[in-house]
Amino acid sequence: MNCALFNERLGGLLAGTLSPEEKARAEAHAAGCPRCGEVRARWGEAAGRRSADVPDDLAAGILSRTSGSPCERARARLGDLADGGAGVCAVERRGFLAGWSGAERRRQAPVGGLGRVDRQLVEAHLRHCPDCAALAAAVARLGDDLPTLAAPSPPPEL
Repeated sequence: MNCALFNERLGGLLAGTLSPEEKARAEAHAAGCPRCGEVRARWGEAAGRRSADVPDDLAAGILSRTSGSPCERARARLGDLADGGAGVCAVERRGFLAGWSGAERRRQAPVGGLGRVDRQLVEAHLRHCPDCAALAAAVARLGDDLPTLAAPSPPPEL
């Protein structure tokens, strides 16, 4: 193995993705080449520090601080998800209860108050968050049930 090939394989060596033969060749080259041996040692140290210093919840922390809680954002859009009228609410309710895919609900439902991307994001969240999915199902049921509870027109004598 030469230095150029070692540099190409260094990422795989550090990640542990090289075949056993390639790993042995790269390690042998690093052991015999002072320059490549130093590069491997420094990158290995940096990779070890980086993984040890990065908290497990880094991505969740960044998203929470920059975008807010996913549950809060989804819940804020549930009314818009059902904003296409009773037809959307009925389809959403049937869809959640029947386990329809988001594509099936979109085919069945009239256009609601959310744009396509926001709708996809909310639906993706609802597939993975049982609490928000239950709340969405309740909102959908309310869209169906509330009109039936509306007061009838008052009698003319009032």
